[in-house]
Amino acid sequence: MKVFPSLAIQKNKSFVLISVPSQPPTDLTAYNTSSTSLQVTWGEVPEGFVHGILQGYRVFYKRTGDKNDSYVNSTTGPNERKLHITGLEKFTAYSLKVLAFTRKGDGAVSVNISVLTDEDGRRFKFSNIFAISQRYIVQSKYTALEKCAILN
Repeated sequence: MKVFPSLAIQKNKSFVLISVPSQPPTDLTAYNTSSTSLQVTWGEVPEGFVHGILQGYRVFYKRTGDKNDSYVNSTTGPNERKLHITGLEKFTAYSLKVLAFTRKGDGAVSVNISVLTDEDGRRFKFSNIFAISQRYIVQSKYTALEKCAILN
């Protein structure tokens, strides 16, 4: 069980709990925009689970599977639910997660998702990507050789 720091304040003869978000933002998705960049989007924290005034979001990312890599942290404002990450390595898998925060601190963290930066050269448009145990099964409209990219 995760314990969140909190503070109760009286407002209009009732108490309001000031704390950190107890649920993460919803619908975390990401896709490559080039061989060295990703676009990350997410939804709001579900209603009733912010527990204070939302100050913003933190997106964490690192190369997937690299145990020596630490997460890079990028912060957005409370009204922004997307982030364009640049300066990444070509054709590399990245793990991403997001959280919301209030003035009391960071809230619950989303599950990790993985996304692959693009290759230089011919651009592939994938129709469906399914993440299964840190592996990708990629379906596309191209040949069998182009259809499947499996990452370890």
